[in-house]
Amino acid sequence: DLEKVQRGAGGRYYNIPEKIAERIGVIARTRRVASCLRTTIGADETGRPILEWHFDEQVLAAEAAADGWYALITSRPVERSGPE
Repeated sequence: DLEKVQRGAGGRYYNIPEKIAERIGVIARTRRVASCLRTTIGADETGRPILEWHFDEQVLAAEAAADGWYALITSRPVERSGPE
């Protein structure tokens, strides 16, 4: 999806930076990559908008390290908690 926007930047549908940013927001939300997606919208020498993007490797590594972990809430007293 991001490559499609990148190729179309400055074209018919993504002719202004605001439209590019709007589409990136939709992609980031639907693909659930907002926390690790880094984008830059600039312009080339002719003024045509261009898009550069990458995924933040540090954020991906931190998320991968916590993958599969989750918290449980219980009413069990602290004295009775622990691995059993």
